[in-house]
Amino acid sequence: MKITTTVQAGSLESSDILITLTPGQNEDLIINIKSDVIKQFGSVIKNKIEQTLKTFGVTSVVCYADDKGAMDYVIEARVEAAVKKALDKEGDK
Repeated sequence: MKITTTVQAGSLESSDILITLTPGQNEDLIINIKSDVIKQFGSVIKNKIEQTLKTFGVTSVVCYADDKGAMDYVIEARVEAAVKKALDKEGDK
């Protein structure tokens, strides 16, 4: 599945993450992460985002993640919410 519209889920509050999904150019998952703990947890954050996108069958997207110390389950929930928003918007077209 390709994401064809820009959507966001989450916030910039402490212990949360803001996920922004935008349409991708190719059949790639591109994940850009901004986090104060990128050195310690960057690979964990990226893997959780990638795993969640793949669970929903997303094959083409650019994902921007602005992390404020979110736990794994919060990251997963925000990515899921963003994907579902994108699906809802596509259904409205």
